[in-house]
Amino acid sequence: MKITHTSELFSHDRIDEKALRRTAFNLRWATVEEGVIPLTAGEMDYPICPEVADAVGRHIQQGYLGYCPPQGFESFREAIAEDLCRKGIPASADKVLVIDGAASALKVACRAIFNPGDEALTFDPVDFLLPHCAELAGATAAATRSLSSTVAPASPCDQRLWASERVSPVPASKSRNCG
Repeated sequence: MKITHTSELFSHDRIDEKALRRTAFNLRWATVEEGVIPLTAGEMDYPICPEVADAVGRHIQQGYLGYCPPQGFESFREAIAEDLCRKGIPASADKVLVIDGAASALKVACRAIFNPGDEALTFDPVDFLLPHCAELAGATAAATRSLSSTVAPASPCDQRLWASERVSPVPASKSRNCG
């Protein structure tokens, strides 16, 4: 199937649910019952794009799979900076840090902003990873069900959440909002 538009990359017919049920663990397709769509991890449910598959294949053909430089490959950081600049976001390769996924990035961010004893204010419900990363940094995760005390959300699901019993947030001076 030749992809001609980005939206075609994410059409339902591109998901190979049988393959995912054999290979995607960590609270994903292989561990939930039939008919449940797991919304837990940031693992891809869609095939990788041909350009990425080709680049990985070329890299493997070299015969070596060593570690990357600590900040990521220079050419990759330059490509990211150029893409950001095209989108109107000032960037330079020396300010780009390549991290191997959202979980690692969240862990790095939490360690950068939290000190031991801080409280991390999170929304409830929230994915398990944010409180976990805050706790790894020495903070305590505190949940709140309130998205706003004055404005009701637009979606019916968020309205039910907003209207339900809320946990009192910790004082702003003692917390950092991690939503």
